[in-house]
Amino acid sequence: MKLSIIGTGNVGLVTGACFSAQGHEVRCADIDTDKIDRLQRLELHSEEPGLADLVARNVEAGRLTFTTDTPAAVACSEAVFLCVETPQGEDGKPDLEQILAATQTVAESIEGFTLIVVKSTVPVGTTETLRRLISSSTGEPFTIACNPEFLKAGSAVRDFRQPDRVVAGCPWRASANSSEPTRATSPAASGWIRESAPGLSPPPPATAARACPRTSAP
Repeated sequence: MKLSIIGTGNVGLVTGACFSAQGHEVRCADIDTDKIDRLQRLELHSEEPGLADLVARNVEAGRLTFTTDTPAAVACSEAVFLCVETPQGEDGKPDLEQILAATQTVAESIEGFTLIVVKSTVPVGTTETLRRLISSSTGEPFTIACNPEFLKAGSAVRDFRQPDRVVAGCPWRASANSSEPTRATSPAASGWIRESAPGLSPPPPATAARACPRTSAP
């Protein structure tokens, strides 16, 4: 599968590295130019055990790349993971400004059926807010899912690869923009559901995987 990870903080970097280690083609995107420059030089801002080696091996294998060109990364992806930070505001609530901005960019950039997965820490009801934002910004079909992370500092790679629990919520239908029938998903959605929740039996794929040239985007 071709995946894009939006946000290269600890969650985004671990998610991208671990997915690429499973054989997926992953593009990690961030608006922070300095951070992407460092990641392209394999200078990680995280000290998670095992992460540096995982990143280096998959960059060398061509499965993991870093870019500031979020629209290009999203357009080539079958699944997009929103991993942007939602820092606590002065009122104690998560600041959703960054995830709203990232979601707007994703909505304007998807091409063809795309699975959009929210991994950022957000309040109840945010996924529906993002779904409405995407629906109002694109005519492309999509499914949105919520897959909260339970990664602990110091054991994030192990927690991702050997989770003690997985929570994933995804409707068995495409968005209102889609002509796909109920209980139809893209190949990306079906694959992600199988990997994230092996006990589930997703409906059969409704579309063929898209072709997208492999590039080393800046």
